[in-house]
Amino acid sequence: MEKLDTTVDNISSLSKIISEYGPAIVILAVFLLMFLLLIILLIRNNQKYINSIVAQNNELFQKLFTSLPKKDYDEEDIVEIFTKLNEVFKEECKKINDKTHAARASIYVFHNGSVASHGLPFFKMTCVSEWISRGSGFQEQISKHTNLNLALFGTLVEELYNNGEFIVNRNCEELEPYTYAFLSEKTKTSIFNCVYDDNNRIMAFINVEFKETLEPTQLDEIKTIIKNSCAKVQPVLEFSSYKSKKYI
Repeated sequence: MEKLDTTVDNISSLSKIISEYGPAIVILAVFLLMFLLLIILLIRNNQKYINSIVAQNNELFQKLFTSLPKKDYDEEDIVEIFTKLNEVFKEECKKINDKTHAARASIYVFHNGSVASHGLPFFKMTCVSEWISRGSGFQEQISKHTNLNLALFGTLVEELYNNGEFIVNRNCEELEPYTYAFLSEKTKTSIFNCVYDDNNRIMAFINVEFKETLEPTQLDEIKTIIKNSCAKVQPVLEFSSYKSKKYI
């Protein structure tokens, strides 16, 4: 009975309003009220959506940063670390050149440049050090040989993986285009030799280039020198091992 009385009162009030202001004004007011209610509803829903996105992003970033490996060094020491590591790399490259009379010796490291949306890593390599003999006419490559896509160097990578070394002698022009372009223009002989970690996985390689064609007897002696340098830079490239031995 009370609900019926309330309904009658509401109808009576609405009738008075219509009578006083006219049906057009009342209808307009109703539409305006509905429009305002709709706007408020949309704002609330939008805020809920934004809050949901923020929560998802926070969760994603939290997972991302907790999954990253912890740095094995302090940011404040980064210049000191670079200087000490660079000294080792430069010294070995220079020693190779002095002992073999090469034109250029360099160290390249394999790494993961970035990752696709579904986790596929893009495999790359970068030159971390080089030494060019004075008067050789060779140009520095370290500024150019950064984040090189391994897909461009199929033959080189396969040879290193299967044999631990790759030797280019005499017919450099017969190489695949990107490997040929990788070498200095004056290169006649180029020797690549792998650097392995303690688990026998390839980390890097040393590349030694000559501006003359070498004979087989010369190659054997030079390969021994390069392998000795590979053994010396191995603990440096395997940074955690290098640090554990208190070199830095």
